[in-house]
Amino acid sequence: MMRSMARHLKRGAANAGYGGATSTSAAVQHYSTAAAPCVSYNWKRIKGFLFDIDGTLCDTDPLHLVAFRDCLKKAGIKQEVDETFFKANISGRSNPDIARDLLPHLSEEEKEQWIVDKEEYFCNLARKEIRPVEGLVELVSWIKQNDIRLAAVTNAPRANAEMILEGLGMRKNISVNLARKEIRPVEGLVELVSWIKQKNIKLGAVTNAPRANAEMILEGLGMTWQVDLLVIANETPANKPSPIPYITAMQKLDLEPADCCVVEDSIPGATAGVAAKVHTIGILTSQTEEAMKEVGVKQTIHNYHQLLDEII
Repeated sequence: MMRSMARHLKRGAANAGYGGATSTSAAVQHYSTAAAPCVSYNWKRIKGFLFDIDGTLCDTDPLHLVAFRDCLKKAGIKQEVDETFFKANISGRSNPDIARDLLPHLSEEEKEQWIVDKEEYFCNLARKEIRPVEGLVELVSWIKQNDIRLAAVTNAPRANAEMILEGLGMRKNISVNLARKEIRPVEGLVELVSWIKQKNIKLGAVTNAPRANAEMILEGLGMTWQVDLLVIANETPANKPSPIPYITAMQKLDLEPADCCVVEDSIPGATAGVAAKVHTIGILTSQTEEAMKEVGVKQTIHNYHQLLDEII
């Protein structure tokens, strides 16, 4: 059933131009269903959770807003990229779709290079947002002045640890380059993921973000080994708001829509979850409850403690 549904939606997306030239609102409208009443889910039957990443697992939208604002300006766009514009035109969408709609004056090669440059700029912003604990700089200075050896020991992956040390300006001062990345999970996420793994429930991440960024965020959250599957929408036949990325995840995890829960923070992502016939929850880190309910989410939450209180 899942495979036939995917083939049907792939043809529909191609015929409608999704993944091709279209506006955000047109794409969302194509896949949207009528707003559904808020209903509870029978959590006793849950076999899989499918999460978006940016804005859903951690609130990276403020950094993305700055990256898009500065890089669009550099590309000659005079439109003010504020929070309203970001939510309407950028949040939850893939880089190729954004570049196509907002940078029509660039060639395809120029668009691809702009995406690469923007992603690098975002990563640099993430590094710069790292702040040392008060007094750390002075303590490290004293340690080195007195020829005392300095090491860092952490459970974090080496790539993340080295990025943090670079952001702190401490790479040259640390003998063993290991540290803990400061990407902060949405409130209650750690406890929810712990419950999911204890119950042997499948856990997938489905995102419109590039693979490098998605993997960086998951590593920073310490979730790489906990996620059973990572689906990059741009590596499937269509990006969100098409349901194909979520259908792909369900196929690979051997799940049916009734067995799953999707958690999303953006309109395109929530639209994709609803269109995939999955119980979709909107987490209100970037959108309003009204906007989420308009595209058909079954319920909304502000953090994962709320969801755990309902489940347990």
